[in-house]
Amino acid sequence: MTSDIRRADAHVHFFEGSYNDRRQAAHPEGEVAHYAQLRGHHGITDVLVIGYEGNPRSKGNNEFIRALSATYAWMHPVAFIAPGAAASSIAGLRTEGFVGASLYVDAQQVEDPDWPAWMTRTLAHLDEQHLLLSINAGPATHRALYDVLSRRPNLAFLMSHLGLPGVQPDPSDKSLVATKDLLMLANCHPKLSGAYATVAPGHTQDVAAAATDWIHWLVDNIGPKRLLWGSDYSPVLEFLPFQQAIDVPGLQSLDDSQRRLVFSDNLERLLAHVRASAS
Repeated sequence: MTSDIRRADAHVHFFEGSYNDRRQAAHPEGEVAHYAQLRGHHGITDVLVIGYEGNPRSKGNNEFIRALSATYAWMHPVAFIAPGAAASSIAGLRTEGFVGASLYVDAQQVEDPDWPAWMTRTLAHLDEQHLLLSINAGPATHRALYDVLSRRPNLAFLMSHLGLPGVQPDPSDKSLVATKDLLMLANCHPKLSGAYATVAPGHTQDVAAAATDWIHWLVDNIGPKRLLWGSDYSPVLEFLPFQQAIDVPGLQSLDDSQRRLVFSDNLERLLAHVRASAS
């Protein structure tokens, strides 16, 4: 183990044929076997497995990760929900073995006049089942998301990849007002994952230089009681070695107890709530 900090990973992907051909070639043993090695080395306990079926390669991912979770008790899957999915596909998530849902939201979706009503129904189903919601969504969607999520204060939602604030985000940038409003909601849990997305594609800028100001804002304004560490395995390996996904920049001000909250306790508390509400 590389440190004494126990970790719980709030953002992991497993694909039956690996994330892409490069990942498959790099780890022919498969993503689960490779991650299991990393998990043992870095002291990772529980893992939130994010469902994704947004391209042909990933079709069937929900069933794949659900089946994995039946074998590996440390895996806790959230099911990918396609835009406009029928209510019946959401209402039975808990009985199917999922701890929540995974939504990928873009500007085209939120501009659809039917989206607010659909999203409102989706959130209601998740709230009624006491499930988690993991969201990947950029700034163009954040005001619309705020409008619906602010009306569901008991639904815990997790914003992936620092909230996807863009390249080298400046907390004082007025274009990020809606992003900050969304992340400041008391039921929002931003993930300290995907920091590589703050670096412009094709640039060699250091991730720490690009992401640190934004992470400082998250720490100072949201605080360690709601932040979650996530590795973004295995997509992160396209950009960074796994160790850099663990060495999150901008956390120097946190003491040991606060780091435990971010790196394990917060996610474990959310998962415990899901388990307790099932009884």
